[in-house]
Formats: sequence, structure tokens, C-alpha cells
Amino acid sequence: MPRFDPAEFGRLLARLTPQELRQAERLVADARKRAEAVLEVDARADAGGPAASCPRCGGDARIRWGRTRTGAQRWNCAGCGATWSGRSGTPLARVHRPDLVVALARDMIEAPQPVSCRRGAEVLGASRQSIWRWRMKIIGVLTPEADNSLAGIVEADEAHQRESRKGSREWVQHRRDPAKHPAPPRLRWRDYKRRGASCTAPPGGWRAWEKKLLAATDRAGC
Repeated sequence: MPRFDPAEFGRLLARLTPQELRQAERLVADARKRAEAVLEVDARADAGGPAASCPRCGGDARIRWGRTRTGAQRWNCAGCGATWSGRSGTPLARVHRPDLVVALARDMIEAPQPVSCRRGAEVLGASRQSIWRWRMKIIGVLTPEADNSLAGIVEADEAHQRESRKGSREWVQHRRDPAKHPAPPRLRWRDYKRRGASCTAPPGGWRAWEKKLLAATDRAGC
């Protein structure tokens, strides 16, 4: 990659038309979002985060070892020779667009009503399957609420929701290799008719495939 020359870049901008400048601004804004995500990861690693020590031996003796394809700082352990970055062991590991994952996490945590996977794919410019995988990674590392987070008058309500097999590969793997992967215990939901219609229920009945949900609300607003 050629070395960046600010003077040459300024001369190039001076020759652009207003329409080309508008396109360049959008490209720079997109590149800035990617850079901010990478800089935030590196800052957490330098501040004593999980990447401050070797994930293999736990040693603190590390040296800089180039950068990843996304520009994140890579480290090398002086003790065992392992290499890692600030994204190793996090939901951002092996993700080519960490800026989109950061934007999705902020929407899930800060937005009053997080967007759906389909809407998130439209806004972030990624596939619906990628948004769903990133969301599962984020949910997997969120810290659950403490048992004593509610106090005073607490209202609880129980609900039931049909089990979701979204993203499951059970039937695909079974049809590919029946000897290695046995048939799943039930068909896909779309193979059954709507509830209430005359059809054969899944093994164990509909209740056997429902998940119980318990919602609790602090009526005092604490």
C-alpha cells in the first residue's frame, strides 16, 4: 500500500467537482466508522482489557506484531509466541466489519425499541443472516441482571412462546449424512399447519415445544 501523502491528497480534492466531493464525503464517513471501531478496541486493549495479557499462558510480556486486515493492533507473546489482537475471544473476533457490530450493539442496548434483524440489515447494509449471528454473539456475552435488581412492589407475568429453531441445521445435516446425524425429534414448524387447525401435533403435543417466559417489572420504577 502506498504511503499516504497529505499534500497530494489535498491537490486531488481540489480537482474534484461538487458531486465528486459529496461521494468522497460518504466514503470518508464510512471509513471513519470502521476506524473508530478499531481504535476503540485498541484503546481497551491498552487500558488493561482482556488483550493486555496472553490468552494462552497469561503472560504480560507482549510486543507489537503488525496489524490485522481490518487495521487492529496484533500482539505477540514473548513467552509462548502466541499472537492475538484486542478482538480475540470477543464477539468481534473473525468479523470483517466490527463497526457494524458495534453499531448493532449500541442499538440493542441504548435504543428504546431495538430494530429487527430485517430492518437492521437494511440500515447497516449487511445480510439478515449476519445481523442474526452478530445479535446472538452480543446476547451471549451480556451480563444478566442481578437477582436483587428489583425491589418494592414487583409485578410478574408468565407467558409461553413456541420454540424457535431459526438458524438450525438439524434437517440439513440429517439429509446430507443420515448415518452421522439422526433425524430431529420433530418436523420444521412450516411443515405443520397453523395452531387450531386439524393437523397432527408434534411429538409430546404443542405444550412440549413451548418455552416458558417470566417477565418481572418493578412497579416502583427503580
